[in-house]
Amino acid sequence: MDLRIRAVRAVDSGKPVSQVATELQVSERWVFKLLRQRRDGRGIEPQYAGRCGRPRKFTSDHEQRLIQDVQTFPDSTLPERVVRLNLPVKALQVWRWLIRLGITHKKRLSWPANAIARI
Repeated sequence: MDLRIRAVRAVDSGKPVSQVATELQVSERWVFKLLRQRRDGRGIEPQYAGRCGRPRKFTSDHEQRLIQDVQTFPDSTLPERVVRLNLPVKALQVWRWLIRLGITHKKRLSWPANAIARI
């Protein structure tokens, strides 16, 4: 915030934007954006847009159904889960969600342990 204040004060005191940008080691574009933000009445504080972009395809309802499916069918592959649950995403996205939820999808968990002795 201190950098923003110094940039605005320097421009207000009559220094050219290019000199202010060089002195503060920022781009001229950043200074212009800051001045425009202040001129538009939004202050000089950082602006947070919140969640941007398109809405998520994988909702909390899908998440609950996925958790239930993992418990019911632990040996299913990711493509099988996508088809069975009629999910609007690809198998890669399901894999990412399983990782976020802390759920592994390795079939090894439901198989008996390997009989090979470890040395």
